[in-house]
Amino acid sequence: MSGEVAKPGKNTFKIDVESSKSDWIYNQMFLGINCGEKCGFIYADAMGGYGKDKENKIYVHGKDEEGHDDFQNRFEIAWEDRKDEELLKSVGNLCFFRAEIKKDDKGNIVKEHFLSAYDFIQYLSENLEEGMKVSVTGNLKYQIRNGNVQVQKNITGVYLADYLDSPTKYTATFKQAILFDKDCLDLKEYDSDKGCLLIPGYCVDYLKDYNGVEIKSNYPYKVDFEYEIDKKANPEQYIKKCNALFKVKKDVDEIVFNGEFREGGATVQATYDDLEEDIKHMVDLDIIPLEEALSRCSASSSRERRMVLVMPNIKKVTKGDVTSNVLEIYRGKYKEEDLEFILPSTEEETEEAEMKTVEPISEEEDADLAAILAEMGAE
Repeated sequence: MSGEVAKPGKNTFKIDVESSKSDWIYNQMFLGINCGEKCGFIYADAMGGYGKDKENKIYVHGKDEEGHDDFQNRFEIAWEDRKDEELLKSVGNLCFFRAEIKKDDKGNIVKEHFLSAYDFIQYLSENLEEGMKVSVTGNLKYQIRNGNVQVQKNITGVYLADYLDSPTKYTATFKQAILFDKDCLDLKEYDSDKGCLLIPGYCVDYLKDYNGVEIKSNYPYKVDFEYEIDKKANPEQYIKKCNALFKVKKDVDEIVFNGEFREGGATVQATYDDLEEDIKHMVDLDIIPLEEALSRCSASSSRERRMVLVMPNIKKVTKGDVTSNVLEIYRGKYKEEDLEFILPSTEEETEEAEMKTVEPISEEEDADLAAILAEMGAE
């Protein structure tokens, strides 16, 4: 996401907090970014710390001979060695938190990297300022709270973004692999007010425990998405596009989507018929202008958190000297039973809980959407 850093509040940074339940000492950040009129204020977080009375370790992976991240080469770094630059040369790039929010005397960006979120948050708390134009990167994590799936935006990088010379360039985008089965698409599930097809999908993420029961497995979280499309303008095209994207012919499809976060209070726009009779009377007598009455009587709801799908991702794949563009739609990548995961309701039911980890099968490229993607601007 990219935009302006919001005014810090009392919960924006919490530094060296001592846990009341253990010897854990941590830093926590809850950062707000003004991502423009369409996307709204987006909040993301980070947290990291250490055990005061423990031998703390950081788990990392290394690099291959070409300098790329080698996820098979895993090792540990002692907490006290986490700032040893010579030692960090062997650590994979994706292990680091990055901050590039300052310039030196010559106007060059100062690049900082941290192996622990603890140090990353400390640095940002001392150097990040309200109104800074930044680009924020990170990962989406899913969790279940009070029976509902929640999306957590974990920050891994903050960068100065001088190119944001206009609020029209502010945005909040995401890229997410989503699984769809044959029950996800219902063409009648259309929100006319938002102009969106309501489409649920499954996002696979790690689940540590549930209701006090240890799970420690990948879990398909069911997430509600929206796909922005004008149904009224062309009903036939609405059916064609939705079927081309979301209709599953066999098993479970995976689509890597580019999307946008849309967050903020939704406003339900009042009409003349919604006005109370006495207000209507004032409007009819031209004592209160209709526009003013409608504005005052429109209701603001609680904060919305929407994930709007824009288009499937196209990635570049290089093999040797040949680079090709691959549309990330994988038909029938999973079996239906891979989505069957019964969560335990109590600790006593642990033994009866059926738990399956999603395992991928062969990937298949699907190029049937070329014409539609061209219309969407993904040529």
